[in-house]
Amino acid sequence: MSTFSAILLAKERRLVGRLRTAGAVNPEQARTLEELGISPGVILRRLRERAVIREADTDRFYLDEPSWEAVRRGRRRAIHVLWVVALVVLFAFMFGRKLFAP
Repeated sequence: MSTFSAILLAKERRLVGRLRTAGAVNPEQARTLEELGISPGVILRRLRERAVIREADTDRFYLDEPSWEAVRRGRRRAIHVLWVVALVVLFAFMFGRKLFAP
């Protein structure tokens, strides 16, 4: 994982933590960005595109916990798949050379 990706993920977790701490976890408890101390930007946009942060009404936002968990599960699954692919390629390279050596 690149440093840039790690920074983005850490900022996402921090933003989600702010919503949880403020209790903005359902439409009734939604808060404005100012109340949450969040400025509009890339991280907020990314989480809104994934429906992790939803708008309850005009300028009030809340955390959708099931969406956040689904995003996290998807990321973990992708990492596991990448590890399996890397291991398969490594084993194919190691044992393939032995099978086809002159």
